[in-house]
Amino acid sequence: MATLIHAIGKRPRQVYRVYGAWGERRFPEIRSKSDLYDFLADELGLPRTVSRKDIVFALMDKSWDGTKWVDDFRVKLKSTREGKGLTQAQLAERAGLSLDGIRALEQGIRRPGTDTLRRLAVALQVGVEELISVPKIDPASETHEVLFS
Repeated sequence: MATLIHAIGKRPRQVYRVYGAWGERRFPEIRSKSDLYDFLADELGLPRTVSRKDIVFALMDKSWDGTKWVDDFRVKLKSTREGKGLTQAQLAERAGLSLDGIRALEQGIRRPGTDTLRRLAVALQVGVEELISVPKIDPASETHEVLFS
């Protein structure tokens, strides 16, 4: 999944934004790129001395759920599968899915439907909520606004 960090507008009123497949997150109170990267490093649990490139790479495997950064579905699926000691082929067989389908899900090429999520959760013996993150949107929030399309 791609992540884009961008500033909109002219100084001093520009607003920094982080975009991903999950939507957009705005940071209206942050006034400099350095402050934004420091803020993101803190949220991700990274040292402030980490490079900007490393922060962007860390964000590429994350989604914003409205309150915190969480691993993307593809990362959760792969780590759960590996944690259960299963190969992609074994998971595909247990879930009644194709091997190509499992590969596409783990590579982020395809997103799962409700039935696929249920099949994967049963095959992995976990709850569906362990594989996905449900966005929490606070419409009254003025900062760190999250928009989902």
